Amino acid sequence: MKLYLFNPEHDIALAANRERFTPPHAGRQLRHDLGFLPAVWAQPDAFVLVEDQTAAVRAWDSLQDRWGISAPVCFVTPPALRMLSADDDPWEISPWGWDSALRRQLCDAGIPPRLLPTDYQLADIREVSNRRWAAEKLLPEMVSMAPVMIGEAHYCTSLTAVREELERRGKCLCKAPWSSTGRGLRLVDADSWSSQTEGWISHVIRRQGGVMLEPYYERLQDFAMEFRATADGIVFEGLSVFSTVHGAYTGNLLACEAEKVSLLSALLPPPMLDRIRDRMVGLLNRHLPQSYRGPLGVDMMILADGEDRGSVRIHPCVELNLRMTMGHVALALGRLMPQVRGHVQITFDGSYSLDLTGR
Repeated sequence: MKLYLFNPEHDIALAANRERFTPPHAGRQLRHDLGFLPAVWAQPDAFVLVEDQTAAVRAWDSLQDRWGISAPVCFVTPPALRMLSADDDPWEISPWGWDSALRRQLCDAGIPPRLLPTDYQLADIREVSNRRWAAEKLLPEMVSMAPVMIGEAHYCTSLTAVREELERRGKCLCKAPWSSTGRGLRLVDADSWSSQTEGWISHVIRRQGGVMLEPYYERLQDFAMEFRATADGIVFEGLSVFSTVHGAYTGNLLACEAEKVSLLSALLPPPMLDRIRDRMVGLLNRHLPQSYRGPLGVDMMILADGEDRGSVRIHPCVELNLRMTMGHVALALGRLMPQVRGHVQITFDGSYSLDLTGR
């Protein structure tokens, strides 16, 4: 049997690195309102853990009615876990992402420790989820594969190092090593340095050990490659074409794989996507800890070439997400609704909902 759950506060929990962790209000509400979300990718007749069973059933039924999909799952709440986990059948637990706070929550709910990640596995997940890991393990080797590739990132552990890099670059994106999409990110400029910027960077360095500094690029298109780590190695699951505003995620294109390839190939030489995918699979097989099994995604960008008008460059590894992503959600929806085209996004109007526009 398989148990799925949506814990969108995962990235913030990794930064806190505490078993007893209370997410911000927005994270708690997102988990409550969209607790049904794993039903989109869950295996038939699986269990989905939610906080409010009635609300989850209502939201999921409404989504199925509006979008014409059918995916039978059973929603359960934490009090039911003790009875379910006492069953002799083998269990597999599949969250949005693993962290020590989630393991403690599941232990407190009666899940046997043998079904949960060890301290060693959680340490691996946290290490790889640090933006520094992908910047050092993956990015240089991806950039070296072709002249069209571009990208660099520097890990700074002091304000002095940050100021020196800004003096060299002028304008940079400053990112917390662990943070959720669109958060923990500031555009900083040597000419507009402020006490607020200095205070934020000092706080991140104090709490997380350092910050990542990356050149600021003018992007033409965000995209990602979604993978899964299995016992047999890394499996490519599909492309994700998404949009952002000021670094914050705003939605995913829902389309078949051929359409996404066609869209990106309007900007890139067609074989380049295959080369990037194959190189990334090889690097992940080499560097990703063998202890990890589950979903992951690598964000990328197509950029305007500042030196050659009309040409583009590719940033092949903006960051790695060692968890489920909205790209995986879009791929799952595409399997449920193969004929539907549109834009999938999470919206907020007093409560969070999953919406599809442009059908």
